[in-house]
Amino acid sequence: MKLPELFEGPTFSDGDIVSFSFDEVAVSLKVARLPSNSTKFNQVSTQSNFVESDLAGWQVLGATGFFDRDLVTQSWSYYRCDNHLKLAAVFFEVSVLRHSDEEADSLMSMNYHSFYNVWLEDFRELHGDFTPKVLEGSPSVGNDFLAQAIPHDDIDGLRVKLFINEGAPNPSTCGYFSLGRRYTLRINFHLSSVDYPDFDNPFDEEFYRELQEQLFDDFLANLSIEYTEEAKKTFRRLAGD
Repeated sequence: MKLPELFEGPTFSDGDIVSFSFDEVAVSLKVARLPSNSTKFNQVSTQSNFVESDLAGWQVLGATGFFDRDLVTQSWSYYRCDNHLKLAAVFFEVSVLRHSDEEADSLMSMNYHSFYNVWLEDFRELHGDFTPKVLEGSPSVGNDFLAQAIPHDDIDGLRVKLFINEGAPNPSTCGYFSLGRRYTLRINFHLSSVDYPDFDNPFDEEFYRELQEQLFDDFLANLSIEYTEEAKKTFRRLAGD
């Protein structure tokens, strides 16, 4: 990906590949290449094989029966090429949710329609009461959080806009991908402008919203999700029900 004029900083297409294995799927993605002396978040899971995981290192999500594990957490800044002032700040997180036995047995994550509906209902419960400062065009219960399918040959992913941080002026762009019956991959990507009282920012908020989408697309272009043949058979069977 080519950054806009004046922008300097990392992109996913120029990043480093990391890979993770689960019971029914292998995942590879690119993470941003950050300076070794960076003071920002730059954490990548040292565990890459989660086949028959014993849940060591997983976070229990209350009494829901679900577990959560961070795979990648990064943050970085974009700078102006001419004066090296910060133009934008980025937070990027990839995590995996381990479903309860009940959800895994239901094959919820193996059929896109049920996957979509279950996640949209979760978003309504978690974010339905939040009223963004900018109402027009903002994600909400009324517009299904601007949900879109992310095409995949076996089972589509889900792309939504969510106010993960209620103090943020703009929502994050988030992705959800089935990792078979037991896991879901989750991506949270947020970009915000950096303003100075003595310098006019040459870019408006619409520019930053569009740049966030372009960078998320750059991430998707470098994401590979390969399912086992048995998982593919289940996807096809459920899609025909």
